[in-house]
Amino acid sequence: MKPHGPPLYRRHAFLKRNPSLSRAEFSSHYEGYHGPLAASLLGFRKYVSRYVQNHVEELPGEVEPPFDGITMTTQVPREDYSRGFSSEPDCREVLRPDEFYLFDLANTIAVLGREEIAVRGDQSPYKAIILGSATTIEKLNLMTLPKRILNHLDRSTADHLGRGSGEFRYDLLAEVWFETRAARDEAVGTNARVSPDLIVLPVRELLIFGPEKPWHIVAGRSQ
Repeated sequence: MKPHGPPLYRRHAFLKRNPSLSRAEFSSHYEGYHGPLAASLLGFRKYVSRYVQNHVEELPGEVEPPFDGITMTTQVPREDYSRGFSSEPDCREVLRPDEFYLFDLANTIAVLGREEIAVRGDQSPYKAIILGSATTIEKLNLMTLPKRILNHLDRSTADHLGRGSGEFRYDLLAEVWFETRAARDEAVGTNARVSPDLIVLPVRELLIFGPEKPWHIVAGRSQ
């Protein structure tokens, strides 16, 4: 499919929770406090036009997932994507203390990616995220799904939330939606693995703000 308009870039932050928090505590704080806090900051919205959280759900066999959440922020078009929210004062002064509370920063990493909508279908609540390469993801045979988005990741941009460069081995992130939970559970159960070559994760997607859900300012307060 030919792209519509200029390419869209998203920053993908692969989040590992602070080991002092349970997965339930992490998810609750990530959704109820951290997301709204980031969205309320003018410095954040200066660079971000859409903010989505992906909460990683239980894996078969109670396997510990490599990430507990994946943030996806659509970047405002600009010439230099190396400069972003991490350079803003409100990142350092307001959001960073909460990052220390919420994340295992040594194992949390962010990567810039170019979005490609492979199939423009209907979006359902039953989503999975797959990390790998084009070759490994093609082998999963998910080409009949109603909606798919491919994100081509630039591994050279990997960093620890603006705190220094990092390493990331995957160059493709696929977002796939299933028509039913049972269909997703079956696909994840068949393909579920956490390996050097492929990661398959069931997720719950939450839109914090975007063109279809603006972030409003009410009486000097963001919401």
